[in-house]
Amino acid sequence: MKKTFLAAFFLMAFGFGNAQNNTLLNGSFWKNNPTVESVKTEIAKGNNPAEQNGGFHDPVTMAINSKASNEIIQFLLAQKGNGVDKKTHHSRIYLQWAAAG
Repeated sequence: MKKTFLAAFFLMAFGFGNAQNNTLLNGSFWKNNPTVESVKTEIAKGNNPAEQNGGFHDPVTMAINSKASNEIIQFLLAQKGNGVDKKTHHSRIYLQWAAAG
């Protein structure tokens, strides 16, 4: 039992740690008013535009909540794994985030 708990703990810690390395999941990235080109650059560096963090936020919700341009949001929505019906934090879809903002 103890080994199972430890294994689960390390797997969760590793998973959350990886999400924190994704620049597109970093609030400070979005506060700096990025351009579509800077988002594309981050994706080219290996940052996943569809990855969710431990709270089930992803780059699209981060962009919407940071009031990024519609051009950026449309670009992110076009990326694999970011369908308009994707469930995010509290099982909300992107339209709900946009309406709340």
